[in-house]
Amino acid sequence: MLGQRPDEFGLIPDKKGFVSIKELLKAIHEERDFRYVRLSHINEILIGKDRYLFESTDKSIRVKEKKWQLDLANPARLVPKILYTGVKRKSCVFISKNGLKPAADKYIILSTSKEFSEKIGKRRDPKPAVLTIMTSDAQKKGYVFYQFGSLFLSPEIGPDCISGYPIQKEPGPEKIRPGHTEKPSRSESATKNLTPGSFIMDVSRDPDIHRRLKGKKKKGWKEEARKLRRKGK
Repeated sequence: MLGQRPDEFGLIPDKKGFVSIKELLKAIHEERDFRYVRLSHINEILIGKDRYLFESTDKSIRVKEKKWQLDLANPARLVPKILYTGVKRKSCVFISKNGLKPAADKYIILSTSKEFSEKIGKRRDPKPAVLTIMTSDAQKKGYVFYQFGSLFLSPEIGPDCISGYPIQKEPGPEKIRPGHTEKPSRSESATKNLTPGSFIMDVSRDPDIHRRLKGKKKKGWKEEARKLRRKGK
């Protein structure tokens, strides 16, 4: 994964050949037989007998002898007409207006395989959006592509060269079943049938406390009633 074909695992080393340990673990966990691997296992290798094969920092790792080459000085001559990339679904609105712009010193990872792009996109979003890049249009507009094994990289791609955004469903008016009407609240139904000069009796304002007690009985109402009867004697 680090020394021979990082591109096959969607890993892009930086200019010094280092790969983020966090990204390495994500790629390892995509392999069914290695999902148990944790950071502690990588640390064991870095202090074990094979430690001389690697160099590491707090957040990245590289092999001392690599068999791959990443040329970011010369753009690729032959680029497929269509490439794909997986992105966070919630980023699509921004991308549709501003294009793909990765962080500094990072590159957009592009693949000829829609499935592989979705696989890489799942490292950021469980349900990523897979966007289509029209490379011919992009190259005409001055955007460049670099080849890295089976992958292609680009520092930036404009919005007019990208398609495949997921359709955003706009919220519509709430559907009401034929013949269905909203049930009025109790207060609405009570006031609806009032005639001029009539009013609604509020039990809580009844001057006769005994009648009020006949309504909703609160906790301890028996004791309160006994006290009132004693006062009346």
